[in-house]
Amino acid sequence: MDQELIIDLECPPDSKYRVVAHCPPQKTLEEFFDSRIKALRLMEELADQGFAVMLSQIPTSTR
Repeated sequence: MDQELIIDLECPPDSKYRVVAHCPPQKTLEEFFDSRIKALRLMEELADQGFAVMLSQIPTSTR
């Protein structure tokens, strides 16, 4: 089962962005978590700049 890390960003009044980090099966969990840490650092930086940041992680099927 692949994993996706989805980051939704809102910057008032009307800008919205979505960042999707996808972990394919050939990547190790360590590589995925390293990517997730980088994504969380990005979220923190964006929050410091006034973005409303929401994080959600959903499992995705490979079927």
